[in-house]
Amino acid sequence: MVAGTDEVENTFFAQPIINIDTGATMRYELLLRERRPDGWHLPSSFGLPFVEARRLLLAALSHLDVKQIDLNLTAAQFANARFINRLVELKLATPELVHMNVELTGTPSIVTLQQMGVLLSQADIHVTIDDVGSDNLRMDVVDLFPCIDNVKFAMQNVRHPGSCADVEAQVGYWKRLADEHHLHFTLGGIESHADVDVAEQLGITEGQGFYFGRPVIPQ
Repeated sequence: MVAGTDEVENTFFAQPIINIDTGATMRYELLLRERRPDGWHLPSSFGLPFVEARRLLLAALSHLDVKQIDLNLTAAQFANARFINRLVELKLATPELVHMNVELTGTPSIVTLQQMGVLLSQADIHVTIDDVGSDNLRMDVVDLFPCIDNVKFAMQNVRHPGSCADVEAQVGYWKRLADEHHLHFTLGGIESHADVDVAEQLGITEGQGFYFGRPVIPQ
């Protein structure tokens, strides 16, 4: 699973996204990690060459029981038509990969989103805006909703020190926006039964977080 040079080793960890109603795994988010002397960490750079990313992705996929994945892309990767075209080629050439979402942690321009969305649609690859309600503010995101398929809200946004947010109101606000635009909604950062209760009260069926499973190297 681990690949790289003597100086840098990378691998994908996988974290399940769960159907809260049934407990079944719906898909896995693949998270790139870099090995350092004291263990695995976020990479110092996410600019992994496509050939290396492809090899690591296929290695991870071979160990997953559910062949549906979310793959994080940087803004630069998403705006790179050559990279997106190769991702489309990979999806089309990998019949065992049933479904793929790309997760964007930054907000692209609507022009970039439209252009890359046309390319991704060739392989039925869906687009998720991650971490809405924090770095991705409402004014930046809602205009993009007609061009995306999914939104993800992290519970950490309403749990940081000093936060006085009404958790149910904040999560419910984004869930309603997603419903109004006919988008899938995932609640991330679920860490307790109380978080699950919030999801169930709001009719949220897709959840992710340490309560369900931590990111691990697929084995």
